[in-house]
Amino acid sequence: MKSNQISVILVHTAPFLVEYKSINNDIDTFQKEINCNFFDVKSFTINDKKYSFYYDESGLYTKKTVPSLINKNGDILLVNNFFICKEKQTEEGKIASSLTADEAKAIMSSHFYNLNTTDGVIKVMMI
Repeated sequence: MKSNQISVILVHTAPFLVEYKSINNDIDTFQKEINCNFFDVKSFTINDKKYSFYYDESGLYTKKTVPSLINKNGDILLVNNFFICKEKQTEEGKIASSLTADEAKAIMSSHFYNLNTTDGVIKVMMI
């Protein structure tokens, strides 16, 4: 992995795809990978560790949204594409940093479920 890259879990909703991959650690790549013009970052806890979720902020306001992250109560936390990584504090502020292969495997093997919706069954991540 090149030094300007980070390892993330990328979640696409249509068609559904979850993959652990290395991406460039820059804004243009983040926008391209989650297919958006504007993204934001939220922190969520998985397996007692905090992770950063980079998501399509503008997707929250479009007519066609696909739930992609829900909590155990069924509340929708994110829609459409996102990726998961860790965050590291630097002198300049917080920056995205890599997931380890073991972290990715633990998340990918135990947090994705089928969800029945009025449009049919979709896959979502649950935390």
